Amino acid sequence: MSEGNTMGQRLRRARRYRGMSLQVLADRSGLSKSFLSMVENGRRSLDRRSHIAALAAALEVSVAELTGQPYVPPPRRAQASEGHHAIPRVRVALLGSSLDEPADVPARPLADLLRETATVESLCAASRYGDFGKLLPDLLPELHMLATTGDERERVEALRALIRACHTTFYLLKDLGYLDLAQIAVQQAREAAARLEDPALSGLAAFVRTHALLPAGVYDAALKSTERAADRLQHVPDGPAVELYGMLHLSAALAAVSLNRFEHAESHLGEAAETALVRESVSHLLSHGRGPWAGRDLRGLAYRFGVA
Repeated sequence: MSEGNTMGQRLRRARRYRGMSLQVLADRSGLSKSFLSMVENGRRSLDRRSHIAALAAALEVSVAELTGQPYVPPPRRAQASEGHHAIPRVRVALLGSSLDEPADVPARPLADLLRETATVESLCAASRYGDFGKLLPDLLPELHMLATTGDERERVEALRALIRACHTTFYLLKDLGYLDLAQIAVQQAREAAARLEDPALSGLAAFVRTHALLPAGVYDAALKSTERAADRLQHVPDGPAVELYGMLHLSAALAAVSLNRFEHAESHLGEAAETALVRESVSHLLSHGRGPWAGRDLRGLAYRFGVA
């Protein structure tokens, strides 16, 4: 391994770049100063996901910046390897097609595309990166095409399916470490939601965008995006929109914590706590760490407001 490229060396480099002492990093991460010193000097390994996540949050960097690659739990590594093989074609699909300029490809019937979108979502939920990664390069441009050339009903349904497909594309790219491409998938979802003029779908796109902005350290944009989306959903009465409203406030709370705006974060978390439908989801997400709010500081705020 090249000089300066072990995990301990990356940890030291990130800490020193931020002018942070070992003691301050220990306090922020909940790990001991002696342990961190041994990690930086190559005498202890850093192989627990919880430790890596705590250090990344304390240093305000992505996990990939510390590990040199995205963290993938061992059972998923074979699928992740297959997922990487799909990325070149996914890249072409994202860069080569849009709602303004759809790729010149024949689109399958709407029913077939909707079934494949549902299949992709199921495979994504199971972290079967290779399996759904193979489907996306054809699905995305075909949905773009139908969303622009179909009849009115087909266009609406294709736009909705496109948002869902872009979200699964985002999770593939984010989980495998392709954050720049993930941003393109998010942007395409936002464009589709804007055409539908549906505040709930626009809110969902903003929520997913936060997943891309926070790991990249773009906290201010994440905060503003989630706040705007939450404001638009404030008076939308249906159940899913209400739950999304709460989740947007949770995301805003994490962004505010990352900016050291703790009172601001408490305000957002308090708003989320008043959203009854979000309580169970919040508790699950904080416990299992799926999503950007798994940080220790936000967990403390969640318990303080009785959300978790």
